[in-house]
Amino acid sequence: LEAIAQTEGNVGQKAFTALIEILKDPLLDADTRSPATTALKTIAETGGDVNREAFDALVLALKDPSLRARTRITAASALVAITKFGST
Repeated sequence: LEAIAQTEGNVGQKAFTALIEILKDPLLDADTRSPATTALKTIAETGGDVNREAFDALVLALKDPSLRARTRITAASALVAITKFGST
């Protein structure tokens, strides 16, 4: 996941879909889901294409009490970046 975050928004569709699935999976622990949030934030901040499904997954993460506050803040930052760069 860290490598995906470093691609500056240039990830393949399979990797992007995997990030969304990881973030949405409530059976995965917070330590696994948090890097997916960070990667989506990085993609959004660098102008990468972030679709509606990713936007919705980030909104769910923002509301998820099982995730740490830092992860929810990262989700909020990703949502801000999406609206700023208009990538949905």
